[in-house]
Amino acid sequence: MRMITRLAKAQLLSQSLDAALTVETLPDGEWSAIQMFETVRIVTAHYEAGRVTRAWACQVLADQVQRVCEALAQGRIGVAECNRHVLTLIQHLELLRRFRRGLFPSQVPLVFSGLQLGSQFLPGIKLAGISFHSCDFSGASLAGSQLRDGSFTACNFDDADMARAAFARMEFRGCSFRRAALNDADFRTCRLLGCNLDEASVDGAKGLG
Repeated sequence: MRMITRLAKAQLLSQSLDAALTVETLPDGEWSAIQMFETVRIVTAHYEAGRVTRAWACQVLADQVQRVCEALAQGRIGVAECNRHVLTLIQHLELLRRFRRGLFPSQVPLVFSGLQLGSQFLPGIKLAGISFHSCDFSGASLAGSQLRDGSFTACNFDDADMARAAFARMEFRGCSFRRAALNDADFRTCRLLGCNLDEASVDGAKGLG
């Protein structure tokens, strides 16, 4: 599923003809690393120039994460290459956030759905205002990550390494953490609803009692 939403496109088109033409300049067709980096370059340039909305910039890069994971699922790239590209996209999201304060305000939702990030190496990521639906993080390394003001719904964290991760004002609904390493993780301001923590390691974890 492509993740550039109708709302994001509408917000872009409402700004100006110049901004509307941005949609036409984005490379299309089958995903490739060259296409991804060209998309990142165009989005970053237009965002820094103030010609596109925050919502549009975020959602285009989110769409690229989705397409990277689809390429992995289709066997067109390997796990190591997928790791590199996902981390690159996350880093660009963070750079945009620092360029203009509040890239991820609560009124501009960023949604990932159906991502296959099992066994991915993503330690120390910092994200805010993002919702994940039916995403697979089984066996992934998220150690030391910092996520706030978002949600996980029906996500799989079985066997994931989430030690020392800090979650602030996050909601976990219907997620599985079986055998996950949650040692010293902080969930104190979070809500966990209908989650499975069977055999999870929770030594030193806060907010799970």
